[in-house]
Amino acid sequence: MKRLFDIIFSLFGLIVLFPFLLIVTFLIKKDDRGPIFYWEVIDNLI
Repeated sequence: MKRLFDIIFSLFGLIVLFPFLLIVTFLIKKDDRGPIFYWEVIDNLI
């Protein structure tokens, strides 16, 4: 029962927070010229 409550509460939280996170993402993108996600290739990592 606790696991079901945790899953339902987490999904509800994601649904509620998603629009705010989307707005913040686009505001940052509007202010910054770079990509939203940045991947850096590192040579000789091992």
